[in-house]
Amino acid sequence: LGFKQIEEFHEIGWLKEPADIFQLKSKRAELSEREGYGEKSVANLLAAIDERRSPELSRFLYALGIRDIGETTAGVLARRFESWTSFHDAVQRAVKARPGAAYGVLERTPGVGEGARNALIAAADALSARGELFYDGEPPKIKGVTARTWDALRNTFGDWAETVRAIKTAAKAAPGEAYVELGRIDGVGPVAASHLVDFFAEKHNRDALARLLKEVTPQDEARVATSSKVSGMTIVFT
Repeated sequence: LGFKQIEEFHEIGWLKEPADIFQLKSKRAELSEREGYGEKSVANLLAAIDERRSPELSRFLYALGIRDIGETTAGVLARRFESWTSFHDAVQRAVKARPGAAYGVLERTPGVGEGARNALIAAADALSARGELFYDGEPPKIKGVTARTWDALRNTFGDWAETVRAIKTAAKAAPGEAYVELGRIDGVGPVAASHLVDFFAEKHNRDALARLLKEVTPQDEARVATSSKVSGMTIVFT
């Protein structure tokens, strides 16, 4: 089942999503009547498809086509979670804990880095919407938040009251631990984690995936030995 065949079957309406590949057996009679498809070639094609009903977890994750989830990252995720159920549960928790739109506004504010943003979120409850803190021309002292950061915030949000309101609103929409933890996985990172969460947050993707999982069962990842003398080491051959 190569690109040519997939393109052909898509054009005639047989393949609209991945799960349809595993339903091609219902088209056996029509396939045999198409030019270039003899009885043996059809049997080989359907047999080859059936052999892929138990993919390795890393290959399955890579094949979903999620942005920034390449072969290497898919392998990292497979080794980290070891099973589809464990991976799926972790991602679903991350979806529920993903940041809201207000946090995204603060995240995209020019001049406000991750460290300053985290410090502002942590101090949000203590910030007052009143402007007396600026009577002496000095912003409140928050570790990790410089005068340049305050200038960037005021340039974006305007007066002090609006700045504080934006920070407090962002704090309420900040990501939960499950979302942050996914991005902390070594070899994944926050960007790939956000794309992973975005994929599973989309109902269309979840529905298509549910239909695919009725046809295939990803294998559990083989657990890496931890008792070996070389476990955890990086071995380089030259």
